[in-house]
Amino acid sequence: MSGGAQSATATVSRRSRPLLTVYRVLAYLTAIMLIPLVFVATPLDLIWHRPALAGALGFLHGMAYMAYLAAGFIVSVRLRLPVLRVLLVLAAGTIPFAGFFAERYVTHAWDRVEIAS
Repeated sequence: MSGGAQSATATVSRRSRPLLTVYRVLAYLTAIMLIPLVFVATPLDLIWHRPALAGALGFLHGMAYMAYLAAGFIVSVRLRLPVLRVLLVLAAGTIPFAGFFAERYVTHAWDRVEIAS
């Protein structure tokens, strides 16, 4: 991480901070919606054959995840993260609780770059 975030000083500025805020909101929204989808709605659908909640939450999570992918990609490119890190950040929206960790990682990387510039 030391090489990727430190060379991005030209692309991260205080004026682009709202982009990070959008990413953070989408990361939390995606992560929060994924937890009941996986641990409540999916068992209701698969075990008790009640697909309504899984369909609704799945649709909402999918729409939020598309926006998260776009915001996460833009932020990762601005930070000049290595390709593997970009893929991990983007995949975090599909793994329960991983979105919280990815959001913290990206925010700390952004802050380190902002301080360095």
